[in-house]
Amino acid sequence: MMIPALTITMLGAIESLLSAIVADGMIESRHDSNQELMGQGLANILCPFFGGISATGAIARTATNIRSGAKTPWPA
Repeated sequence: MMIPALTITMLGAIESLLSAIVADGMIESRHDSNQELMGQGLANILCPFFGGISATGAIARTATNIRSGAKTPWPA
């Protein structure tokens, strides 16, 4: 089970970093890759304890939020 788990982990990390790069290009900013991956890893480890499902950043949702006027990841 370790090989499939590591494969899914790597795909999630790549997708999140790609989403961050796309967002950087849209808002002309730079992200911290280490912070991105540590935050995602911590959230995905803890979320099952609260009934959640592991997730990654999504390019389509990120682009839609930015085009709708989002400035930060936090709601106003």
